[in-house]
Amino acid sequence: MLLLQNVSKSYQDKKVLESLNFIFETHGVYAIAGPNGIGKSTLFRLIAGAESPSTGRVELQGLNPEDHRIAYRQKVSWAPEMDGMFPFVTPEEYFRLILQIRGRPTAEFPHALIQSFALTPFLRTRFDELSLGNKKKTLLIAAVMVPFEVLLLDEACTGFDRQSQQTFKGLMRDLAPRAIILLVNHDADQLENIPLTLLQMVHKQRTLLIKGEGL
Repeated sequence: MLLLQNVSKSYQDKKVLESLNFIFETHGVYAIAGPNGIGKSTLFRLIAGAESPSTGRVELQGLNPEDHRIAYRQKVSWAPEMDGMFPFVTPEEYFRLILQIRGRPTAEFPHALIQSFALTPFLRTRFDELSLGNKKKTLLIAAVMVPFEVLLLDEACTGFDRQSQQTFKGLMRDLAPRAIILLVNHDADQLENIPLTLLQMVHKQRTLLIKGEGL
């Protein structure tokens, strides 16, 4: 269970999230929609533990990112929109670094995922020299190659060709029964044929609500 309780986030005088409450109780894919600037990426950073809420708490299976820094982060994996990559690092180096940080054996190098997303020819290409699609594939593979209970995907398949989109959809269908998957994606066609629940982030008076609509 992933719990958001009275979560607010401000940057100086700008309040981005205010009094947000929601519980994700079951595994599956949740597509979070809402207008630009409503705080979707900020919400992901809070859930990932990359930032702390100004007020309120985020909790996963009784753990929170402030008091259980390592144990919490071992349960959450995140493919940010484009943060977290040094321009000179290659995909191969990045995957090995993720395994090292997570304390995973080198035998878990994601050969199958790399092949399925046709990234093999670019494994030793610097990140700043990759196409947008291959950058996003690198971030996605790095997120799903390690164990997780919550997976956060921020515009994860931007720049994908048709085959890579189909591979992404198959991956989501495979992972949905085993984890809570939250994704932000502005192209509805990229989510077609993925069983998911649509969640709308909306403002109401001085609170921010998440409202569910089944798809």
